[in-house]
Amino acid sequence: MTTVAGTAMRTTLLPLLLLTVGAFAGADGIGRQACAPPARGAAVFATNRLRQTPRPVLLAAAPAAMPPLKPRSVAVGWGALGVVGILANAIGRLTPVALQPILRRDLTLLQWAMYGGSMLFFAYVEGYKAFQRKFSPLVVRRALTLSLPKTPWHHYVFAPFYSMGLFHASKKRRTISWSISLGV
Repeated sequence: MTTVAGTAMRTTLLPLLLLTVGAFAGADGIGRQACAPPARGAAVFATNRLRQTPRPVLLAAAPAAMPPLKPRSVAVGWGALGVVGILANAIGRLTPVALQPILRRDLTLLQWAMYGGSMLFFAYVEGYKAFQRKFSPLVVRRALTLSLPKTPWHHYVFAPFYSMGLFHASKKRRTISWSISLGV
């Protein structure tokens, strides 16, 4: 595998990641090639055995640069804390139902094991994987976009719902957000 040396762009934002994969054929098109690790900042180019021109393949690229966000705006606070209020309301409504088996103490040992197992399962699947890894970062990211200039006024008014992805989002995000909101 032969490498073509290039210069690496160094910026404070995410650098453009241009990775290309492949190998140059030998002079006769067959045989083994010397494999040396690519130099730092070098790009590796792929070639076809029939033609010797490099063909770069873009595997990943950095997102477009966004203007700096102001996390201390009223709209950001309204968006994030509004979602916390909505979730607190749901927790307040569902907690008495979840505590009934514990307060009544009328479960058998097998039922206690199933109750505990389902609590652990939902704590991992819904609490960690869905809420902490996906929903919370989504809410914060969308709430921070409320501090951008030229944000429509209805995004400010309905900031908690905008932050949850209930409108002005992709079709998949809207479907997931509405399903979860109506389900809880």
